[in-house]
Amino acid sequence: MAWTTHSVFNQPSPLSNSNLFTGDSALCEAVVREGAGWDREWLASVGLQLGSAESLELGRLANAQPPELLRYDARGERLDEVRFHPAWHLLMQGVCASRLHNLSWQPDVQGSAMVARAARFILHAQVEAGSLCPVTMTHAAIPLLQTHLPAPYADWHGHDGEAGRHRCVEQHHTRRTAWHACAGRTLAHHRPQVVLLGAAKRRAPDSGADRRGAELLLSAAPAAGRHAQRHSP
Repeated sequence: MAWTTHSVFNQPSPLSNSNLFTGDSALCEAVVREGAGWDREWLASVGLQLGSAESLELGRLANAQPPELLRYDARGERLDEVRFHPAWHLLMQGVCASRLHNLSWQPDVQGSAMVARAARFILHAQVEAGSLCPVTMTHAAIPLLQTHLPAPYADWHGHDGEAGRHRCVEQHHTRRTAWHACAGRTLAHHRPQVVLLGAAKRRAPDSGADRRGAELLLSAAPAAGRHAQRHSP
């Protein structure tokens, strides 16, 4: 038996092909009010791109296709690499093109750069949020690294990332704490998470490493496979 029901006609069409910036009057007004009106043209361009059906689909794919853990290679040797869906890397390229990782610290930056970066951040967050984590850590670590890095490396954050030398900062999370009966003390195990901007893979969690603080890593050249090398203990 075939059932007949009413037609649903009051549902909005899927959100796509809209400008996430110009369509947000509150954000547009805030950018001008807080002194970042000079960035409106860029924000409008990025807002149009991010509001496209293609960009929204990238965000969906990056979350629907979880990272794949590669523990061993074909010969049984340990890899400890994580392979990400191509959508993730396209999104990472987008956030880096918007300079979310270093906009505020450029030597020729205009006033209220923090405001401009925040507006760009809001636009990208509407498409996919996970890719904003590594660039946020990198942006926050730059002042610390500028203070403590040797002079030859002081300008690392100023590169545009187009020469195959992508930078990011390592983040450590506490995985677990365990009571060591013999030593009579609590041991904290850390898992470093490394995201190489523009790389094809990133390092898998590893509880064996015991390093703290911000660490600067360079990705391998694209021709060399663009993958993260495993840390030594």
